[in-house]
Amino acid sequence: MLTLGLDACALTATVSLVEDGKVLALLQSTNRLNHSVRLLPMIEEILKISERGLTDLDLIAISAGPGSFTGVRIGISTVKGLAFGDTIPCVPVSTLEALAYTQRDTDALVCPLMDARRGEFYQALFQASHGDLKRLYDDRPIDDQTLYRELSQTGKRVLLCGDGAELFSCAHADDPAFWLASPVTRLQNAASVALIGEARYQDGFFVKASALAPIYLRQSGAERKRQKTDKEV
Repeated sequence: MLTLGLDACALTATVSLVEDGKVLALLQSTNRLNHSVRLLPMIEEILKISERGLTDLDLIAISAGPGSFTGVRIGISTVKGLAFGDTIPCVPVSTLEALAYTQRDTDALVCPLMDARRGEFYQALFQASHGDLKRLYDDRPIDDQTLYRELSQTGKRVLLCGDGAELFSCAHADDPAFWLASPVTRLQNAASVALIGEARYQDGFFVKASALAPIYLRQSGAERKRQKTDKEV
């Protein structure tokens, strides 16, 4: 099975090609270019260096959120354009789960964090144990102080990953219970998205590209502003 994995939910845009559990290629880029400009050339490049084509794909796995509203939409729209009118099955993957997946070989609580702005994070919690990863609760938005209180109550050390990890760590630098994942594995990695997607597909979970939907967890700024305007009227 040949699987294309994509993640454009944050500053990092990443694309990977996986075949039967083996990572053939991985591209990652973290800069200020728009993902709508960057993503398709990355897909073309990874297919080229792997000597494969779009028609060789058996599956597309996409990080469907949470994350940047614009980035999530770009990723979903790109997949819908690539799937040849629903002929290629797709698997939506949680961005937070894919982040935690990169830390699965540790033996620790793993807390993926994405900066959700306005003093909040997108967050989930997993127990990693030498290759296994167990989700402890669903993805959610949460403020810094509530999260700090909850994690402190576990009485365990917590490994932080994701683009919000350093922000949270700096805010609580005097607490030895938290440590940062390596910069090499801290941010989005489309190989994790593809590997999770491949496993889900083998378990019978997949959807048509037309059924893919973003996972936002909260309203966009435009929606909040519109609701506020409606109430004032």
